[in-house]
Amino acid sequence: MCGVAGAFADYLQMLNIIFIGENMGVAVELEEQGVLADGRNFISSFITNAEYTVLRIVGRSRKELQQIVKCVYGLLGQDAAVGFDALELKM
Repeated sequence: MCGVAGAFADYLQMLNIIFIGENMGVAVELEEQGVLADGRNFISSFITNAEYTVLRIVGRSRKELQQIVKCVYGLLGQDAAVGFDALELKM
């Protein structure tokens, strides 16, 4: 039986984004545009209810997740809506 870390195989990075208010549909837009359809380099899922949407993604590298963050920023239209630039953080 594999340990908990082994259950993630070679998916080493995790990205969680919580959308509220007018931005709740961003995860659906990402899915409709095929951004979340990779399946080889990352795995994604999202849940939504009347108050929020949570998008969860595990990826093989930070580079793949950065591409998704850039797409999210593009759909939001401005980084000010996020409050900070996640791509500028040191990891």
